[in-house]
Amino acid sequence: MLPVHNRILSGKFTLRTDNFSPTFISFNANGTYQKSGFSSASLSVGRTTRGLGSGQYRFEGYTLTLTPSNGPPELYTAFFENQDPDPTAIFIDNSVFLKDGR
Repeated sequence: MLPVHNRILSGKFTLRTDNFSPTFISFNANGTYQKSGFSSASLSVGRTTRGLGSGQYRFEGYTLTLTPSNGPPELYTAFFENQDPDPTAIFIDNSVFLKDGR
């Protein structure tokens, strides 16, 4: 699995679970995102769960940075199975998010 740089995506990716709390992230080609149900890591705070959020996203190496419009950046480990420009799955932290509609 190769690192990516400035990867732009378009589509909604959902974590498939049996719980009733949706966990998804929608990426837009303009570099914005909307997400719900994510956990994020922080060196000072530990791991926190966040509800609905939106802002700017960036893939760099093996890191996904989500910068919400009203808060500090959230960092996640992220990688793709291959270098396909339209991936069907993203591995974020320890979870697999599948693209909706595939």
